[in-house]
Amino acid sequence: MKVIVCKTTVLTIFSLCLLLSLGCEEENPATFYLRKWIGVYDGTSRHWSTYPSVVNGNWQIITNESNRKVTVDVGIGVQDSALNFKITYNDSITSISENLLFSNEGVHFAQTGGGSGYGSVNIRFVADSLYYSLFQKCGIPCSSGIDFKIKKI
Repeated sequence: MKVIVCKTTVLTIFSLCLLLSLGCEEENPATFYLRKWIGVYDGTSRHWSTYPSVVNGNWQIITNESNRKVTVDVGIGVQDSALNFKITYNDSITSISENLLFSNEGVHFAQTGGGSGYGSVNIRFVADSLYYSLFQKCGIPCSSGIDFKIKKI
């Protein structure tokens, strides 16, 4: 029995296999757990600040608070175990943070500075919710922050 293989057929099959292999992206096991947190989250954020002031001749700590509509778009970062965040307040004020590292429990914590310049960000995912807390000292007696717990839509 004689088998005749056409060069064109072999080339076509090889080309198809090559295209299929290029089109398939291998899932990185180190970032697979991040996929459950990708998406858009929506809700209300609380923005606050405290500072000392003299009121009627007495020193007092003044606290200002406001609420804003917040939308957070979460995507995969380019580093292992990293997520990207695009945060939009009141449909216009946007903050973008890229490659924030997350544990497999869904927690990110980072801090900067120290003393009167200390700042921190704490983010965690629980079920279908995103918890976010940003804290920043602005001198010894004053500080500011943003907090929210919002749901995935």
